[in-house]
Amino acid sequence: MDNFDETIRSALFEACRSKGVEVRALSIDVGFGVLNVRGTLPTEEQRRRLWSILETVDRRVGDIDCKVSVVPAVPEIATMPVPPQRKAPAGETC
Repeated sequence: MDNFDETIRSALFEACRSKGVEVRALSIDVGFGVLNVRGTLPTEEQRRRLWSILETVDRRVGDIDCKVSVVPAVPEIATMPVPPQRKAPAGETC
């Protein structure tokens, strides 16, 4: 890892720490100006914050190539109202 790669890695860790993004479950590799991030984050919100951080790091250290495969550890399920079920008249079945 050269100085440029170390700058990328340091900038990413610093930004994640300051924005509250948990990086323990991430694999972060840097080499030849390419940043590879793989793994899981606790929530979708942290995943969104990571994308914002990557843009910040790119602006801070220069032109880098990011390859990211990060998903939330537990997918958030959208809750939608369930329409009421029609009740069958007495003696009939639906």
